[in-house]
Amino acid sequence: MKKIPVIIDCDPGVDDTAALLLAHQMPELEILAVTTVAGNVSVDKTTINAMRVRKASGAGYPVFSGAEHPMFREPVTASGVHGEDGFGGVEMEIPAVLCPKSLKLQHDIAARNYKLCLDEIKVR
Repeated sequence: MKKIPVIIDCDPGVDDTAALLLAHQMPELEILAVTTVAGNVSVDKTTINAMRVRKASGAGYPVFSGAEHPMFREPVTASGVHGEDGFGGVEMEIPAVLCPKSLKLQHDIAARNYKLCLDEIKVR
């Protein structure tokens, strides 16, 4: 079976974490990358959560931090529903590759790397 290459853009709180875990179990999908945005919680927290899911699933795709706020309105979060960390307070290790300084670097190179991922899809 030929796999469908996908880049998943999400704001991993409890709901998108469930969706990511489901995507990992779908043999027809090839997850090339996950991009994160602010939504349920701030983008730094959604990026950490996406990396936690990646580590827990044993996957190796890159995670790229994206938009810190919506383009046309003030941000509205759902920390009252998803918890302050967006993960409902579930204790999970923060991957060692992630620290506050790397979030800034990751944001700075995300557009370039995202384009590389898109170019890779076109090649296939």
